[in-house]
Amino acid sequence: MKKNLTVLAWTASVMLVLCMVFAGCKDNKKKSKADKDDDEKELAEDMDDDEDMYESEDQDGHTFDVRNAREFLLALKDDAHINVIVSEPLQLTPALNVLIDEGEVSPYMVDGVAQTAPGLYWMQEYDGNTLYIVGLENITIEGTSGDKGFLMTTPRYSDVLRFEQCRNITIKNMILGHEEAGDCEGDVLVLRGCKNVTVEKCDLFGCGCIGIYCSKSQNITVSRSDIYGCSMRGLEIFDTKNMSFKNCSIYNNAGGIYLDEKSRNISLSDCNLYDNRGQLFMCYSELQVKGSQVEHHCGDESDNVTFTNCDVVMDYRDTDDLPDVEPDYYE
Repeated sequence: MKKNLTVLAWTASVMLVLCMVFAGCKDNKKKSKADKDDDEKELAEDMDDDEDMYESEDQDGHTFDVRNAREFLLALKDDAHINVIVSEPLQLTPALNVLIDEGEVSPYMVDGVAQTAPGLYWMQEYDGNTLYIVGLENITIEGTSGDKGFLMTTPRYSDVLRFEQCRNITIKNMILGHEEAGDCEGDVLVLRGCKNVTVEKCDLFGCGCIGIYCSKSQNITVSRSDIYGCSMRGLEIFDTKNMSFKNCSIYNNAGGIYLDEKSRNISLSDCNLYDNRGQLFMCYSELQVKGSQVEHHCGDESDNVTFTNCDVVMDYRDTDDLPDVEPDYYE
């Protein structure tokens, strides 16, 4: 009898242990499944928040297919090839303001000192914020939708794209401009202290005060591009070396080209200049113009400009006969 009781007690103990183990495993399975569900939910939310950027980055992390302005701004980094794969305008200003609120973009001026560390910065202008792209290298911005990509800025006193101390920048098959016409001080494309910049098959339009403002830069090539509708002039070039314009049209601007006395080796080849107002050439160093069509009807002189194999018509005509300085995008 005593032996039977011992066996029974041992059997009960084993069964109790097995039940506890089974219950523990079952609880663990429930816990693991709950954790898994939570993890998957969190991952799904993260992918929803930034799904396009997650899908657009290639294996080396340097190529981005962007569909909106936020993605475009977040893709601006060293060694980035940014494909703008939509043709509708990407409104940079609202996206920039959100990134400023989120602390993703830092102030350009701190205690009166301009920031020089590579990155994205912002500066408050009269009617909004402008983006500063500082110290970045090896960036390509290209419209790949079949039509041109389109970057637009709302504040008229801010620049559309502003590069400071950047190297090896390519902008290809893009449209850059401001959302509204009117008085402004913001330019379209600004290059300050930059080297090795290529602009190809682009439209740069007003109300940008200046189509391309270039200062203390070198090795700049602009080809097959149009600059028009700017409220002051098409080009302003300061202390720049080796800048060429090839197969470009500069037209319907309030003025033509300003070139300071420190710039060297600046040229236009196979370009078309027409329907500009004011002084077409304000050049204090030599400008070479080759194989181009130049038509101007405000009667200004062209000091320091050398024409080679050009068709030049310069006389006086009432500017009321010229089209308004305003691109079709505002209609």
